Amino acid sequence: MIFTINDQKQELNNPSVQQIMEKINRRLDANTYYSHLVVNGKAVYDDCETYLKEHLSDINELEVVTQSIEVLIYSNLNTAKQYLDRVLPVIPQLSDNFYQNPSAEDWQMFNDLLQGMEWLGKLAAAIGQNNSRPNHWGQYLLAFSPIQENLSELETAVKEKDTVLIGDLIQYELQPHLSVLNGEIGKTIDKEEKHYDLN
Repeated sequence: MIFTINDQKQELNNPSVQQIMEKINRRLDANTYYSHLVVNGKAVYDDCETYLKEHLSDINELEVVTQSIEVLIYSNLNTAKQYLDRVLPVIPQLSDNFYQNPSAEDWQMFNDLLQGMEWLGKLAAAIGQNNSRPNHWGQYLLAFSPIQENLSELETAVKEKDTVLIGDLIQYELQPHLSVLNGEIGKTIDKEEKHYDLN
């Protein structure tokens, strides 16, 4: 097997998954993160170790693609922007549906929205723990902090089955803060995308 990581190639003879994982982990550090694999010329985004366990015998060429923390952050911000661009236009209708009798589909959309908010929260926490942050990180925190508060209010409204309150919170609390967050992310992407080649 030809094994490549960080532009360094070497021949490995019948390596075990554990040996490959050790080689990968030795090359990762606080500023370099695993992105994905390229196996026999094909990009693979599955869990690295699981994929290797299932396909090791079929692999002739294995490239481990890494990213700097800055590229990883801005790539994830780009994903967050794309998500917010998709979800913001559907929020008014979702809110209106909760003022009436929400259908199973509305509840599913609401659940999807909550999962998206959870992912945004994890992203904000991960970026916050790192030294490489967007230039105006304080603005992100100002935009995101009320979203966290809204989520706990939404949780209470769900427990009480108060669909009108859910509609209000989605429309008058969550949507404006998500719009502000989307704007802040957009500013960062506009400023940084040429530098990090996010497209």
